[in-house]
Amino acid sequence: MSTPNITHVHLSLMRIFRYNPEGKRIEPKFEFLEDCNKYYEQVIYDSRFLGSQNITVPFVGKLRSGIDISGVEVDPFLFKLQNYYSQLAKRYKLFLTPHYPCAVDILNSENKDYNIKLSTLPGSLSSCSDAKLSISLRIYPAGLASLRLGLFLQTSTSFQIEDIIDFLVNRNAIVTMGNQDYNIDKLTKEFAHRLSAGLLNNPQTNYIEEQIASMVTIIEAKPSPTFQNNSADVFLPLLYLNMHPDNSLPVTGNLAKDPDVFMAGGRRNAVFFIPENNADRRKLRRWTRNVFELYALQNLQSQSIASRAVSSDFQARLSQENWIKKLKKGILPPSLNSLFSDWNYVHLHQQDFPLQKAVWKTRYAEILKVLDADNAIKNSETQARTLLDDTVKQAAQDSKDASSWLQKFIDIVGKIVQLPVKL
Repeated sequence: MSTPNITHVHLSLMRIFRYNPEGKRIEPKFEFLEDCNKYYEQVIYDSRFLGSQNITVPFVGKLRSGIDISGVEVDPFLFKLQNYYSQLAKRYKLFLTPHYPCAVDILNSENKDYNIKLSTLPGSLSSCSDAKLSISLRIYPAGLASLRLGLFLQTSTSFQIEDIIDFLVNRNAIVTMGNQDYNIDKLTKEFAHRLSAGLLNNPQTNYIEEQIASMVTIIEAKPSPTFQNNSADVFLPLLYLNMHPDNSLPVTGNLAKDPDVFMAGGRRNAVFFIPENNADRRKLRRWTRNVFELYALQNLQSQSIASRAVSSDFQARLSQENWIKKLKKGILPPSLNSLFSDWNYVHLHQQDFPLQKAVWKTRYAEILKVLDADNAIKNSETQARTLLDDTVKQAAQDSKDASSWLQKFIDIVGKIVQLPVKL
């Protein structure tokens, strides 16, 4: 079977990192990032508020709510999360640190204030007839951020698989912004550093790079590649960057229904949705990007939960907050609120995802089997719930009323976390 001619591709790079290392303080104008109530009011509930305040991260861009986009179709996943957090806040007065981003549009695809030096792209990519670049940041109040770079390429001939792999491995194309040239890899690092320096009151603070993920989306190809016919020459090379799968590279099958192709492997993903098979491929591509970002964020939060599970000072911090008195008043002390928030992050995939199809929830469970092979997310969810149950037991020794209130509260949150939100 001959390799198909690939004429349109979208290459996504995602850098996940912590912008708020332990002990580093946020600048006062960004204090809403550390206040759950303010974050709900200024970013989630009133999605236009933050953008109207002209709050800018120096040398990065203006902050806005994730769904405050004029003239562009809003991501339904964020609408779903807005409904979810609104239920928690309105019905139960629960303000958790949310999986809900502030956003910065560093460079959108309509902005022409940049130039991609096509000659610096590998091989067949350098002869493309059209090239567009987009860069955006998503900032989460748990101290996490993701920088997403998208490169759209079109050609009248065909892109070679080995050249796409060369770009994903080396990320050495040159982009001119203003009067300065940037290597694409250095460009994403530069904005991650700028974000940390702009948000924190210590300008010397470096961000902590956690991981880089990539996704190759084949948009147009003739004949249309299929998983059965083109795994060996198209999808597996893209997925494993020409490396042979071993114990550290889980072998994955096609997670989409034929003839579509959707493959996940570690930090790399390959996608092709056949045009005539889907009414809106853009929604599907956006869903896949959100899925892998959700996984990356959950993975980082699972590390926080694991650290807390073995921490000897967790109960000590609760005691310092005089937590029994707060529970009697129906108030969560900060440490317990933080624990509920961490649990929330690693529990979100229990909900149905957008597109109103139950199959996508099942599909995400299949993706987690590949990405989270060591069950880190599942284990952290169990660890967080164990910590909550242990806190109930400790409260029972000190106050029956507080223990009863906390147990009912845990049960309520456990149910609402799993409530499907219809779009």
